[in-house]
Amino acid sequence: MLRAIKQQLPGLTHFVVMAADQSRRRWTSRKRHLDSLGIRSLWFFPGRYGEIETILNGALERASTRRMELSMVAPKASAVKPAKLPTITT
Repeated sequence: MLRAIKQQLPGLTHFVVMAADQSRRRWTSRKRHLDSLGIRSLWFFPGRYGEIETILNGALERASTRRMELSMVAPKASAVKPAKLPTITT
C-alpha cells in the first residue's frame, strides 16, 4: 500500500521512529527497504527511549519552520518604483 502511495504522490513522506539495528548490514538493508516505501526513518540507539522526544521535537521544528532568504521576502530596491503622489490644486 505504501509503495503505491509513494508512486501516486511522490512528494508525500511518511516517518517512523525506531531503534537502529546493531548490525550495520541489517540497518542498511532495513533503511533501503523503508526508503523504497517512502518512509523516512528517524533512528535512536536501542534502549535509549529518552531520545525519542528529542528526535520528535527536532522533526517538528524542522517541519514547522523554514529559513527564508531575504531575496525571497523583499524585492530589490531597484525594482521598487516610488509611488506618484497626486497633485493637489486649490
